[in-house]
Amino acid sequence: MDHESRIKKSSPEVDNDHVDIQRKSISAAEMETTFDPMVCKRLKLKADFILIPLLSLAYLFNSLDRSNMSNAHTAGLAEDLHLVGNQFNQALTYYQIPFIIFGPPVTMLTKQFGAGYTLPAMLLIFGAASLASGFVTSFKHLVACRVIVGAAEAGFLPSTIYYLSIWYTRKELASRIGVFYAALTASSAFGGLLAYGMFQIEGGSYFPWSYLFFLEGGLTILCGIILAVVLPSGPQSAWFLKPREKDVAILRLEQDSVSTVDTKFNWKEAFGEFYTPHGYLRCALSFCGGTLLTSNANFLAMVVARLGYDVVKTNLVSHSIHPRLACGLLGATSFS
Repeated sequence: MDHESRIKKSSPEVDNDHVDIQRKSISAAEMETTFDPMVCKRLKLKADFILIPLLSLAYLFNSLDRSNMSNAHTAGLAEDLHLVGNQFNQALTYYQIPFIIFGPPVTMLTKQFGAGYTLPAMLLIFGAASLASGFVTSFKHLVACRVIVGAAEAGFLPSTIYYLSIWYTRKELASRIGVFYAALTASSAFGGLLAYGMFQIEGGSYFPWSYLFFLEGGLTILCGIILAVVLPSGPQSAWFLKPREKDVAILRLEQDSVSTVDTKFNWKEAFGEFYTPHGYLRCALSFCGGTLLTSNANFLAMVVARLGYDVVKTNLVSHSIHPRLACGLLGATSFS
């Protein structure tokens, strides 16, 4: 029988506030006796060298499947599908609609079922839809694929950030999130290199841009299969942690003033951020930053192509600056 149970049994009329104080004191005492800095160090090293590379790779493919339309446009996608007027821009817009709508629900599913299930599922779905984009022959087929990609990618980044928050303290989290934004930046350079290689294929049965979708979609599906096998839903189910390390993973968050890790979702708390000006300010900042990132992903290659470069050189040159930006981003977040 634990200490708290003995308190309740010996004092059935005890005040609830007194029980809460006793519970907090017990938790604090347990932390002081069981928390081991060396175990904590091993825990962080394992998470840094197993989880961070896996999730960064997954987010890189997530970004590739989101931004490959710009590369495909430079290889003649609009002409090959006989797009007229602003149909290409419509296809980009139709992607954003489910991306906005399904973001919060998908993130809630991650909290409910665990990232070990939802992140691989998202990768498999939008990877398959991206691969299928290589087979499209009309505007409506293209829109259907982009809608599926947008719906499946909707909660990927917030789900990943939530997943990291159950592994790292608030002080440690900023630099790890910076790695994912660096992966987004690096994906632009990586996507340009893939497009450079794929667009040199001549004489195939499909359009030149189709092979880009085949490659990036196939790699995304492969990444999803890998995550489904190796990614745990949380510290308690991590195959690479010892029992003591699993306990410390929870205690570290409690020490970081996170009283409970597995709390139930509360609508009032979810909308509580909008009762203060801070929530609206964050929305405005995210809107401005997201507009810049999305515009860069969707139109940069097309802008460079208008400068007179050929298809291959456009996709090679337009993304040459991104590795430097990724290094700068990692450097900035390391001081956060």
